[in-house]
Amino acid sequence: MFDSVFKDIKYELTRGNTVSKLILINCCIFLIVVLTRIIITSIFGGDSGVFNQVVHWLSIPTLFENIIYQPWSFFTYSFIHLSLWQILYNMLLLYWFGAIAGDLIGDRRIFPIYVYGALIGGLFAVVCLNIIPLGHQAYIYGASASVMAILFAAATLAPDYLMRLTLIGSVRIKYIVLTLILIDFISIMF
Repeated sequence: MFDSVFKDIKYELTRGNTVSKLILINCCIFLIVVLTRIIITSIFGGDSGVFNQVVHWLSIPTLFENIIYQPWSFFTYSFIHLSLWQILYNMLLLYWFGAIAGDLIGDRRIFPIYVYGALIGGLFAVVCLNIIPLGHQAYIYGASASVMAILFAAATLAPDYLMRLTLIGSVRIKYIVLTLILIDFISIMF
């Protein structure tokens, strides 16, 4: 059973499109993060301080003075997810809208949009969190900025593209993306 799963993963990583590769990489890193959390907390008797240090090392610190010590975090943060709902939400959106954007602009342009979305989203979040300080050190992680960049690309390229939603019916992609961006901004504030 596991042999066929590994063959499927290997096939998708070698011959699949960019969206499926990004989803697989994010899911594999999520599994590694979950296993690391389990191992570290069991070794240290339930103390998750060491695990938090590892996550903070890969996440973007919101204080400007700490960012210069972690320049790699502007790339690595977009692959770190700590909850099942976070990765499920991001990967489903990446799957649906990445397929649309990939069909419109070509598969080879998806990864640069993902990376540029991570860089711009990380910089935007740091600037916003320094303008409106939280009063404590915070860390940014997750693929939301990268996925939102791909959503925005799909909505910009084909704003009148119709998507069929189960309980609602056909809706133009521009309205779906606007709603998702609004939900994303609301979730950041809370």
